[in-house]
Amino acid sequence: MKYFRKIWDEEKNEFIKTTKGMKNIEAYTLFLERFPEVTDVTKTAFANQRSRLGAAGPSKNPSFTRAPRPLYSE
Repeated sequence: MKYFRKIWDEEKNEFIKTTKGMKNIEAYTLFLERFPEVTDVTKTAFANQRSRLGAAGPSKNPSFTRAPRPLYSE
């Protein structure tokens, strides 16, 4: 890693929150149109940030949940 540059600021986070309900690829395309100077954000990084902010929507497999298990159980 050459250097660390903070990508996600308040303006970008607010834009991502407005894309709730859209598919990732559509939201990513709009993001690149709105912020053309940020060309090094990958689709995966964008999807992860949407997930962190709660804009990604519900999970695709809602039946998969991990039930809590008792301590020391395997």
